[in-house]
Amino acid sequence: MQPIRAELEAKGFKLYIVSYGTQEDLAFLQPTGLTVLVDPEGKAWTAYGITGIPCTLFVNGAGVIHKVSLGWGEGSLSELRETVKQLTGGS
Repeated sequence: MQPIRAELEAKGFKLYIVSYGTQEDLAFLQPTGLTVLVDPEGKAWTAYGITGIPCTLFVNGAGVIHKVSLGWGEGSLSELRETVKQLTGGS
């Protein structure tokens, strides 16, 4: 996600990583500059119905989910870029 972060932010998207872990578990992410939210009780997972990891959600400012993508592999960055294009009207 780090390579595409600037591209997403330029289009008005904010990237957050939400983890069940503790701050200590996620210390390795600190140098990346990514925003990591710790959710040890899994409240976000329950609220958004997340059923597996990794999970990418496109959520607007009102909390409405526009798309959910489970897993990460070859083609995932292309899929993410295509979703951004669709949500931004092709820009």
